[in-house]
Amino acid sequence: MTSANSANSTNTVIMVWMQDPSSGLGDLLRGTVYLCELSQKLNFRLIVDTQLHPVSQFLLSTAHEYSEYVRQNKHRVLNLVNAANCASTIEQCVMAKTGDPILLITNIADNIQARPSAHATELIRTLLTPTDDFNAQFSAMCAEFAVEPPYSILHLRLGDDDLVYHIANRETYNALLPLIDAHVDDTTRIISDSAGFKQYLGKVRPHLANRIIPTTPVHLSHSTDKDMHRIKDTMFDLFLLMHARAIKTYTSYYWVSGFVHWVSSAFNVPLFSIDVSSVQSVQSVQSVPSVPSVRRPVSLTLSGKSAQFMQSMQPMQPMQPMPISMMRFR
Repeated sequence: MTSANSANSTNTVIMVWMQDPSSGLGDLLRGTVYLCELSQKLNFRLIVDTQLHPVSQFLLSTAHEYSEYVRQNKHRVLNLVNAANCASTIEQCVMAKTGDPILLITNIADNIQARPSAHATELIRTLLTPTDDFNAQFSAMCAEFAVEPPYSILHLRLGDDDLVYHIANRETYNALLPLIDAHVDDTTRIISDSAGFKQYLGKVRPHLANRIIPTTPVHLSHSTDKDMHRIKDTMFDLFLLMHARAIKTYTSYYWVSGFVHWVSSAFNVPLFSIDVSSVQSVQSVQSVPSVPSVRRPVSLTLSGKSAQFMQSMQPMQPMQPMPISMMRFR
């Protein structure tokens, strides 16, 4: 996937999506957006290569002239995940004189509260185009779980202790029940990074069983080839978010999950954050500022399957916003 200006560019930079324990899908998207915006400023050519990441089994990707180079040099990818002085390091790499493409991976957070430009938005939408096989699987799973539009999503992120290390916190599970009771209606579907919590919820709130999406997600940077079913489940959750009328999200952290944040930004899905303190008092609800309408930049021309998918993802009518307050993104 190529972005940015190729004319008169000094270097080619390849953002290589790889598995890193500290970099989930939201982190990779954030780093990609940062490089996309920087490429417009510094006029380098940006290529996003996903072939080494398990999501490449489900997302449409386009081979480029350096595809083999990436495979042969994956051990030379500069890892800038959670790196100190990341922005200056990236600029030094980009501006250095080199005949070879620059391979790197980053989850830089300097753009954490910025809204992506139209150019970056289009890049996200293009990267998240499903393969024909996964598009069919998504439709089949929607039918299996009785998911029909219009629907909204209640997204509950309980964190890596639960997702990666499978440490169940029953106290947290219990505390979330009033929140769920207050924010679920007939059109709501519930997704979570905790399969254990969803099982618990189905037992203590059996009347919600048909609204709980029974997927078994996995942290995409901790997954292995044995987890392919769980990777597919995680991608299914992601695509449910893309097609949703609106998203309400709760997180055990103090930042909004990148998993939902970038989907909201790129696909114009209204996103509402339920404040952490509202686990104790469901009256406290915050709202993420409205995202701008998606505009297709003239510098990116889509064709074929990518264009067909984009046409099916036109922005929907936003729900009425809740009171807006300042919040923190990761």
